[in-house]
Amino acid sequence: PRLDKYRPDLMAGRNDDLVAYLNNDAPSQEPLIEGRGVTYLVAACRSIVAYELGDTVDVPKELLG
Repeated sequence: PRLDKYRPDLMAGRNDDLVAYLNNDAPSQEPLIEGRGVTYLVAACRSIVAYELGDTVDVPKELLG
């Protein structure tokens, strides 16, 4: 559902990473948030999390291993 809501722009990055941009609605169309990952889904999710929660989030220990 969030991918449908935010509809990030997806493209290849410079170093074999993939990038998802969330654009604002301003005329300049400068990217609002950028997310990077090894897949487009990871990059898109990272950009959405950064938009909704900010640059730093707490991840439970159970999810880190």
